[in-house]
Amino acid sequence: MLFPPEVKLVTTRDGLRLRATPIREIAMLHKKPQVLISVTAAVANEALNNAGFGPLDVRLKITLEKGDDLAIKYQGSTLATVHSADLDPGRGSVGMLIDKGVAEIFVDDGARYIEREIPTTPASRGLELGLGMNTSIVN
Repeated sequence: MLFPPEVKLVTTRDGLRLRATPIREIAMLHKKPQVLISVTAAVANEALNNAGFGPLDVRLKITLEKGDDLAIKYQGSTLATVHSADLDPGRGSVGMLIDKGVAEIFVDDGARYIEREIPTTPASRGLELGLGMNTSIVN
């Protein structure tokens, strides 16, 4: 079962496009948000490891150099890969909702919306980010 996304029609440089974003009501479910600013991949992954297996609401601002990518993994399996070409101009956002059995990923304010089934039994690894050599996570 998925969270209901809000779907909007927005004007982009390529014309009108549909964008899917998490509904605002999800914020009411947060108990104790953690905010990290200008962190390395190692620090981000340590924070994600400490957060556990879910439910999770993770939002990132990222910068990808040309040719770099961001791999989003859960329990060792890649859920999605964001390439520098997916972002304009290599800067953008990634939002991830992890809940029982499902991951929802929103790239660049819903320009790309990805749903993936995930294992329901915890393993030794939860949500992880795999970064290219020239990639940084802003927050």
